[in-house]
Amino acid sequence: MLAGATGSGKTELVEELGEEFEVISLDSRQIYRELEIGTAAPDAALRKKVPHHLVGIIDPDESFTAMDYRQAALRAIESVIRSNHIPILVGGAGFYLRMLRTGPFQSHTDPEKEALVRNMD
Repeated sequence: MLAGATGSGKTELVEELGEEFEVISLDSRQIYRELEIGTAAPDAALRKKVPHHLVGIIDPDESFTAMDYRQAALRAIESVIRSNHIPILVGGAGFYLRMLRTGPFQSHTDPEKEALVRNMD
């Protein structure tokens, strides 16, 4: 995994990867099409050299939840492994990483408070 803020040098490191690697993006904004400049998305030349997954896959007006991300990322990881390559997670969205590693969080509710809310007028 390679994590860091936008502009921290992740792209430069990715450029040095060998042909056996493919990037699974953890970036919550690079997932959108047509936002390349504002998100520092990898350009076509880099994406040709090192395949990137989950970059520019949805339109900005489309709904895409963290659970959608998790499912798409798991499929991408499986695909990379099936092709005998090594997936490397790259990005700065800690929430996406947490969602990928642990799945959706489970809320811990207080039954008494739930009953109070249900009985509110």
